[in-house]
Amino acid sequence: MIITNPFEIIAPNPDEGDSSKRRAPVAVAFGAHDPLYGSGVGADARTWIGQGVHPLAVITRVEARNTQALRGALQMPTEATLRQLEALRGDTALDAIKTGLLGDVTMTRTVADALRALADDPRVGTWLCDPELVSRSGEQRVERAVIAATREHLVPHAGVVVVNCYEAELLTERQVGDRGSIRDALKALFDVGGGVVVVKGPPDERHAVDYVYDGSGVVEFGRDRVRHAQLMGSGGVFSAAIAGRLALGDGALEAVEAAKELITAAVSAPVRVGGGEHPVHALAPLYKRAGVAINSLERSEDPEEAS
Repeated sequence: MIITNPFEIIAPNPDEGDSSKRRAPVAVAFGAHDPLYGSGVGADARTWIGQGVHPLAVITRVEARNTQALRGALQMPTEATLRQLEALRGDTALDAIKTGLLGDVTMTRTVADALRALADDPRVGTWLCDPELVSRSGEQRVERAVIAATREHLVPHAGVVVVNCYEAELLTERQVGDRGSIRDALKALFDVGGGVVVVKGPPDERHAVDYVYDGSGVVEFGRDRVRHAQLMGSGGVFSAAIAGRLALGDGALEAVEAAKELITAAVSAPVRVGGGEHPVHALAPLYKRAGVAINSLERSEDPEEAS
């Protein structure tokens, strides 16, 4: 059986009441537009749709990317980015904000200034910063001046900061690798801004562990690692999932725990498009609930096997 609409068989929850009278939770992503939707604001949007959060996007950079390589990028004028934000905030609440790849120093400072100006607006929720300075393979994506601008203008003001171990090294200017050094980096980043800090642990053959510090203690969230050689967008989907849960009203630790569940499912069922890296599937839990196979859109006999 072919499902033309994979969500049509999801029955509404009878306990939800008349949802037409409630405002939808909203999250806005600042970041790059990737035509593949494997990373950037497209991947954020797919993540939030699966969580029941309406996605908004403010584009800072346009990338020419496919599954095999980044072919080029065009930085947006800062005025264009600011106008996007002004249009959105004049019309809706922003229950959560996520900043991703901003691209250059000017954009980093401009976005940070704009978001700081919203700090006292009751219609604006938690700002999550995932700066996307270094890829999960350790490849630096920005100039060193952007790292300094991130440390000075973004980290001190974000409510939640999510970085991988390579980014933690650059932002704290100390070696980060084992549990002890990760805990030191968490506290160092917390001291810079006072927000909740999440550090994604280093590559490990057996376990995927993320570390969270909120000023009171370090909490570890671990899962058995799902092995896939070529994946795209796992870090961005993880941080987007945290932001989505914040938009839904979760506290930081609850949001990280829920995001860990989502990214584990997303990594387990990547989308096989193109000849290179496979985008992780942020909608995998929703497809699984519908009993739909991720890559073929053929309904499985057993919903538990649709992954």
